[in-house]
Amino acid sequence: MKNDYKSNGVTMNIYFVVLHYIVIQETINCVESIKNIKNHNSKKHIIVVDNGSNNGTGEKLKEKYSEDREVTVVLSNDNLGFAKGNNLGLKQIEDKKKSIVFVCNSDVLFGQEDICERVIEIYRRTGFSVLGPDVTSQDKVIHENPTICEISDPQSLRTQLRRFKFENAMNIIGLTLLSRVFNKILNKKTLKLDYQKECNSKDYNIKLHGSCLVFSPVFFENFEGFFEGTFLFQEENILSDMCRRKGLLMVYSPKVRVVHLGSRSYKRKFKNGNKRFKNYVENCLSSLKNYSAYLERNE
Repeated sequence: MKNDYKSNGVTMNIYFVVLHYIVIQETINCVESIKNIKNHNSKKHIIVVDNGSNNGTGEKLKEKYSEDREVTVVLSNDNLGFAKGNNLGLKQIEDKKKSIVFVCNSDVLFGQEDICERVIEIYRRTGFSVLGPDVTSQDKVIHENPTICEISDPQSLRTQLRRFKFENAMNIIGLTLLSRVFNKILNKKTLKLDYQKECNSKDYNIKLHGSCLVFSPVFFENFEGFFEGTFLFQEENILSDMCRRKGLLMVYSPKVRVVHLGSRSYKRKFKNGNKRFKNYVENCLSSLKNYSAYLERNE
C-alpha cells in the first residue's frame, strides 16, 4: 500500500497552535519566532488560543494580529486546561488529515528557519504520528526530550495512580514538604534517553515533552486531538499510551530544535511552591483517574 508520506510530490500545509495564558509578551515572542520560519514548499498558519486568561491579553493579541493573514486568535471564555485548550485550536483546522501541526506552549521559541522542511523530511522517511523535537532550556543545559513513558501497560497505570494518591494524601495531612521530597526521588528515576540520537517508539516506549509536539496526518486519521479527561499534567504519558495502543509511531529527532523558557504562566499563577506542588499532584491524580475510567469503559 502506498503511503502519502513517502511521496515527495505531496504539498503539506503547516499549522502552529500556540496556547496563550496570561503572559502576553512570551506569546508575542513565540508567534514572531514562528513568523520567521521559512516555508518554501508549504503554506503556514498560526492559531493562538487564549485559554481564558481574563486579564485582557487575549483581546490585545486579537487586536494586534487582526490584519495579519498568517495569524488567527481564538478567545475562550474559560480556562479549558492544556488538552481542551489545544483541541480548541485544532478544531479551527479543517484539513488536519493533510497537514503537519505544531502544538506548543507560548513559552517556546523557534530558531530554525528550515524547521518545516526538516519535519516534512522526517515524516516522509518514517511516517510518524507524533514527533518530539530537542527541547532545550535557554542556556542549552537542559534537554527535556526524550524520556521513557511511565504508562506502558495497565499495571504501570495502576502504579502511577497509587503514587499520586499517596502524594495527595500526604499533602492533605500537612506533609507537603515530605511529599515533595518523595516526588523528587521518583522523578530522578525517570529514564532519560540520549538526546543526541533519533529514536522511536518501536525501540523504546518513549514520552515526548508537551511543550512542543508535532502531529502528522497519521495521528489525525486516528484521533481528533488530545484526550480531554485532563486539565493539566499527565497529557504526555496519556498521549504515548494512546499511540501505543493504536500501533502509531512516535519519533524523537535532534535535528528539530526549540527552546523552552519554562512554565512562566503557571508559575505566575501559583507563586507559592507548596501550593504549586499541591495543584500539580491533584491534577495528575485527576488526569490518571479519568484516563483509567475511560479505558475501562472502552475495553
